[in-house]
Amino acid sequence: MSDRPLSAARLAEQLGPLLPELGSIPPEAFELVIQTRALVEAVVLTDVDAPARAAAARAISAITDDLLARHRPEPLLLVRRDERGVESLLQAGSGRLNPQAPPVEWLERRIEPDPGTGPVPSTVRARCVFGAAHAGSPSRVHGGVLALVLDDPDARPILASRGIKASSFLHWIAADIDPSTGGLPANASVDAHAFVQGKNGGGKIGYRGPQPPADFPPNTGKRLIHIYRLTLYALSSPTGLADGFSLDELRAAIRGKVLGEARLNISYSND
Repeated sequence: MSDRPLSAARLAEQLGPLLPELGSIPPEAFELVIQTRALVEAVVLTDVDAPARAAAARAISAITDDLLARHRPEPLLLVRRDERGVESLLQAGSGRLNPQAPPVEWLERRIEPDPGTGPVPSTVRARCVFGAAHAGSPSRVHGGVLALVLDDPDARPILASRGIKASSFLHWIAADIDPSTGGLPANASVDAHAFVQGKNGGGKIGYRGPQPPADFPPNTGKRLIHIYRLTLYALSSPTGLADGFSLDELRAAIRGKVLGEARLNISYSND
């Protein structure tokens, strides 16, 4: 067995029919997450006296003990969606059974193509309503500005084969995005005027699309499915960066300003 961690898509491929269907998850599991988020909101907003807080803490402790009476060995639960997709229900970015994940509601989610299908442009739309538990600075809407990083950690062995030492391939970094616009339109990187962009892994400013080689690892006859990470940061104030910044410069600029972050993992292969 290799010590290299398996991606969700690769693990799902190996599990095959053993992977449970999304419909097998009882509705009570999703209701528990909803009520847990409501509890966190109540803890943030409550102004009850000390005895009431102590009583609530004891009740929550008892519930915690009950839930831990049976638990998974690790925080991983993959299910197969009806439209041939694979969903990780416990991941921190948008896992529907993880109450710490933002409450993402998918509005438009493309059916995943059959293996071997060529690249097809697609649009994914979702919305997320934040509450008091995610509040930003006064007079700001949950931080006021956003920054994003899109990278491919599965490109590491490919980069290593070319003599490049890097933990991932960087496809896009952008900062000082106004969240009140409601999202970024198609080709936002090309027509970017309202936010700044850094250099991608190819050394150019802006977005670089995924192009994982179909023949790697060579001579194995196996597909290498890449898991791309889209990380979004809510910031308390603008970074002040100019176009052409590096990932290290972005990390330095957002240090101490991150009010929250969310991550979306996207699987893709080029064969």
